[in-house]
Amino acid sequence: MATNDKSKIDLDGFEVEMEPDESATDSVNIGKPHLRGSFRTPVGHGDRIGLRMQSESFKILDISETGLQALLQRADQFQAGQTIDTVEISFSDTSLKVKGKVVHVSQIDLDQFAIGLELEFPNPTICEEFKKHHAERLRSLINRQTESKGHKE
Repeated sequence: MATNDKSKIDLDGFEVEMEPDESATDSVNIGKPHLRGSFRTPVGHGDRIGLRMQSESFKILDISETGLQALLQRADQFQAGQTIDTVEISFSDTSLKVKGKVVHVSQIDLDQFAIGLELEFPNPTICEEFKKHHAERLRSLINRQTESKGHKE
């Protein structure tokens, strides 16, 4: 079911237009469109962002203001709806300890799976620190895209 609902937000001087995420589902609203409240910023090989959950390291695929998506090797590692009490996200200059609610576990390749986590911050300071890192990544991504367009013209 396609919809034309759009929402605009201003993120530190950058206006971002969001559209409903037709692929997003959760255990309650399977198959219904979901308006994503925050832009997902991809995490590449050179990015110094780490993730540990339950004493195991995972590769982060992307982050948003309220969550992240990471790579799993097995679909049975976590279950949708599960709360993970020990989630540690490391940036180059800081490490944040939060909880995470598993929103989805999805197959992305024959032998790879992705986990979507909604983060639960223990206090507003840690929440703002995470949002600051997300905004810096988004700003950097926009600047790189702007620079690459300038070189093509």
